[in-house]
Amino acid sequence: MRQPKSPLRSAASSAKPSRTRGREGNGKRRLRKLGIFLGALLLLAGTGSLFWHLGWPQKLARHGELALLSVTKNIGFELRDVTVTGRVQAQKDALYDAIGAARGMPIFAFDPELAAQRLRQLPWLANVIIERRLPDTISVTLFERAPIARWQHERQMDVLDENGHPIPDVSPDSFAPLPLVVGTGADSAVKALLSVLKTYPTIQEKTDSAVRVGERRWDLHLKQGIIVRLPEQDVGAALRRLSILIEQQGILDRAIATVDLRLSDRLTIEPLAPVQPAQTKRGVLP
Repeated sequence: MRQPKSPLRSAASSAKPSRTRGREGNGKRRLRKLGIFLGALLLLAGTGSLFWHLGWPQKLARHGELALLSVTKNIGFELRDVTVTGRVQAQKDALYDAIGAARGMPIFAFDPELAAQRLRQLPWLANVIIERRLPDTISVTLFERAPIARWQHERQMDVLDENGHPIPDVSPDSFAPLPLVVGTGADSAVKALLSVLKTYPTIQEKTDSAVRVGERRWDLHLKQGIIVRLPEQDVGAALRRLSILIEQQGILDRAIATVDLRLSDRLTIEPLAPVQPAQTKRGVLP
């Protein structure tokens, strides 16, 4: 005789399919919500990319920046003065054009680094320091290239700075008092030569030009027409010998063509060639 099923077991067995269907329904709802969320994200990303390409964020940021600059100007941060120190050779108009600052503008609208980059492109400027001095002043300190010599080479003439670099867009005629150096390689060696010549002002004063020979050594061409041949090494010692010869023996007052100081233990002097008298040709009278 069969026993009747327990009502609890029957209820439990009948509830299992219902729970399974409930879990499946919850999973589908979650997937649906996730899909909607991901779709919204994609839509926002696409819309944001479109706005970015149209320039809307940049325009909004720029409008905000301008509004902020206007506020700073209204409370006193307005450019009223630009001070420039260190200018000797640089052209004033070119300087102020490169600085690019206008009185009355918000001082925070001025970019010192961009202005410094423009200034360093000018021929005479080696370096520059630009500072905002709040609330209303821009300070510009210039470091110009110092002209030290004129350089004659390859049928042209340049003005050299303290590092031996040609200064562009500069007329050598405007710097005629500067020492004249000649030849290939003179640009890279001129600083050392002028440095040692400064210790012998008499020789420096009497020197008309210095010619670089073989990119290895110098010949000094003096104003009297005498050529002084210097060694490759220890130019200072050779100039010291020449200074003694000038002061004690008056060597430059003699009729000589060259003074050869290339050997430290020997002095060679070449006298001027005697002037030959002009010969008169005898003609035959007709």
